[in-house]
Amino acid sequence: MRRWIAWSGAISVLLLSFMAPPARAADKVVFGYFPVADFLIAFIAKDQGFFDKHGVDVTLQLMANNATGIPSALVSNSIQVGGTTVPVVLQASDSGIDVKMVANGGVTQAGVHPVALVVTADSTAKTAKDLEGKTIGLTGLNNLAHILLIKWLQINGADPAKVHIVEITIQQTPDLVRSKQIDGAVAIEPFLSRIIASGAGRVLAYDQDVEPSGSSTMVWAVAGDYAKAHPDTIKNIRAALDDALAYHNAHPENDDATMAHYLPIPEAILKTLPRAKYDNKVDTAQIKFLSDTMIEQKRLTKPADKSAVILP
Repeated sequence: MRRWIAWSGAISVLLLSFMAPPARAADKVVFGYFPVADFLIAFIAKDQGFFDKHGVDVTLQLMANNATGIPSALVSNSIQVGGTTVPVVLQASDSGIDVKMVANGGVTQAGVHPVALVVTADSTAKTAKDLEGKTIGLTGLNNLAHILLIKWLQINGADPAKVHIVEITIQQTPDLVRSKQIDGAVAIEPFLSRIIASGAGRVLAYDQDVEPSGSSTMVWAVAGDYAKAHPDTIKNIRAALDDALAYHNAHPENDDATMAHYLPIPEAILKTLPRAKYDNKVDTAQIKFLSDTMIEQKRLTKPADKSAVILP
């Protein structure tokens, strides 16, 4: 009898093992990012295993193109999550491309300057007006840097139409300023510090200060169709980013080592970089200024529909 009970129990366990649903494989997600410190929280989520913890198999892919190309990469599904700026998402939506912001990269803080308008070391420019007739490079026409530069030029008495603004890749910025192929650039960390430290250029203005404190610097975006098809994946990505933000707040001393994995700059220099504040949540207040400014500059045909561009 005892032997029969033992065999019966073993068979029951075996049957249950066959009946149990197989463990679900982790969702494979490619994050396309650019070499800026604004994406630190995602770097932490990857390195500290928070994506794995929430069942998301994330690959962080350094993008070769500027952030303006992210919507097409998302829609084509060559990446599933893309780092970009608010204006890129607003313009995509205005053009009928369904791309939504799923999380922040960072937000601006008064007195913190991870971006600056620099000119070559021998430039005589002192004011916005002095840039008329000059060539200024920035990473993406119609992007955040472009929109804020135009706003700064207007506020400070220059005619933006008289400034030759050209598109460059972020990695090119120090070399183009050093070689004087351009007269200046909107430089982003970590490349801003390299320009200043090398003596290739100097800061003319913190032009991005025209944007209110607390505005989004970079955001993570997804295609609308992907969000509809993968609601659990989106939920898990956000949970992982929230865990990573909590880790960052508790262990800021580990930030430099983490960023050294993903940013093309020595860790010793990373320690000197000004940092954006990190806040995963995107809300309508953070994008209102940019939406209004883009209407003024005729970069949008209508005010941005906040509910259409921010994923709930």
